[in-house]
Amino acid sequence: MEYEPVIFDCDHDIIRVPEDNPTYVNFMNQPHAAWNPLQAMRLVSAMTVPNQALKDYYSFLNDDIHILPNCVSLDDWKDVPNLNWGGVVIGWAGSPTHRNSLQLLKEPLLRIINRYKDVHLVFVGDSPPFPLPYDRVTVFPWCDYRTYQTLLKSFDIGLAPLSDMPFNESKSDLRLKEYACAGLPIVASNFGPYKEASGFGFAFDDTQGLLDTLIQLIEDPKLRERKGQFAAEWVKSWDIRNHIQTWIDVYQDVIVKARESWASY
Repeated sequence: MEYEPVIFDCDHDIIRVPEDNPTYVNFMNQPHAAWNPLQAMRLVSAMTVPNQALKDYYSFLNDDIHILPNCVSLDDWKDVPNLNWGGVVIGWAGSPTHRNSLQLLKEPLLRIINRYKDVHLVFVGDSPPFPLPYDRVTVFPWCDYRTYQTLLKSFDIGLAPLSDMPFNESKSDLRLKEYACAGLPIVASNFGPYKEASGFGFAFDDTQGLLDTLIQLIEDPKLRERKGQFAAEWVKSWDIRNHIQTWIDVYQDVIVKARESWASY
């Protein structure tokens, strides 16, 4: 009897989940919610993860872990419509699991909307965990991907805050790549996977650095355009068409190893 190889793909740290993460309650009330995946990681033929941090972290569970960085399909971003909000739109996109990171935006955004009357804030996927004037902010629930793309294209500035904590060390840079697909100037935390934003956008270390960067971008449309072009050029190297062979090679390697293992029994 020949068994099929099984690959476990994981793009999150499911062990060091912070208490303010919505999934934390599930893990506390249902221990098997974390235990079952960990057991599966031990039993599968191999694992795939998007970065070295996750490979290192899960290495105690499986000794055949492959890194397959998150990619994008640039073809999917062709002909995405652009909503015209008027003024300058500062946007953020993500899930409720980013609540702690959103706190980094509180003071800078409050100061920005008090200083600039033509700035509008847009949040996609979750509402900010702090009060903002209702007429200066629009919140969209999680939506289908085409709508998501359209909303990102309507941003003038893309925010990617990431709080300094163990859980976030192993996150992927997918949000940066999506912003780049939309041609946005990116303002990200200088931490973990978002550090690379300094090469084509902006990486801030503290709230003052974030505030200064936003002021600079709001007041300089040409700078926004230039940084957006840098990001769009950077993300071209992450088109899935440039990496599909890597994925194929990984799967073929797992199959070969599995067959060799079966043959030894």
